[in-house]
Amino acid sequence: MRWIALLVLPIVIVLAAGAVACRGEGGTPSGSPTPSDLAASPSPARTATPGPSPTPIGATVPEGWRRHTTANMQIDVPETWETFDLTQESIDTILEELRSLNPEFASVTEQALRQAGIEVFAFDAQSVELLNNFSILSQEFPLPLTVPAIIEQSEAEFADLGITVLAADSSLTIGGMRAGSLHSSWALGPIQIRQVAYLVLPEPNVAFFLTLTTTPDDFDALEPLFTQMAESFRVLDSP
Repeated sequence: MRWIALLVLPIVIVLAAGAVACRGEGGTPSGSPTPSDLAASPSPARTATPGPSPTPIGATVPEGWRRHTTANMQIDVPETWETFDLTQESIDTILEELRSLNPEFASVTEQALRQAGIEVFAFDAQSVELLNNFSILSQEFPLPLTVPAIIEQSEAEFADLGITVLAADSSLTIGGMRAGSLHSSWALGPIQIRQVAYLVLPEPNVAFFLTLTTTPDDFDALEPLFTQMAESFRVLDSP
């Protein structure tokens, strides 16, 4: 399993919003979707099973926040943050733009992006170029996983791509589930990124990946908010 798809998805949001000058003139790349385009229909990567709506769990939603719920998970986000889904068509367009920035990065990312179960994206509509954002993916695996093994493998993959790992922790718990985190700093084209990615294992062969992204200058101020969002994450039982 690679965390690389998790790293690129926040950049997907930026590219989709036309915030990156991919072709040298600083303008919006031709054919790039807008956030409203991306929200037009849910991603086919995961389809909710018809039936009763899941019952939300966890503490009361803090004032100024709202609870975003899907068929199998929930997370609390600030009210100023917007959530939306991607379509496969949008992913095709974004991968094309990503290749223009970094072909090697696009190559190792494409398969993971297409196979991962995209749960939710959210961004702070008040942030510059939508660079304050998070994404959640889920994936099932044929063999059992452990948090320390995934963290160790991911650190090696990060090093191979020139990504600086600032801190790693494989002993966390989120919502009573085994969890770990990786703090990293990296660049994709002109974009400087500061990121924390959380791995959550509700079952030995099921993983959720929460990636929270901002700029290096804003990370310290936003880290408490990121931590609060991650700690609100819960996996819902099937109806």
